[in-house]
Amino acid sequence: MARAATLDAARARFPERFSTNKPPQILSIPESAWINKPAVKPIENEELKLAA
Repeated sequence: MARAATLDAARARFPERFSTNKPPQILSIPESAWINKPAVKPIENEELKLAA
């Protein structure tokens, strides 16, 4: 709820910066965000063990 309170305070202090008269809709934050998402590599030889 901190995001909503911050936006409400900003709207009250600087209403000219907001293009609408209704309060903004708070969207959920995604679990992850990628600039370049790594390619999904298939797991090959899952049971293969290295000889050491």
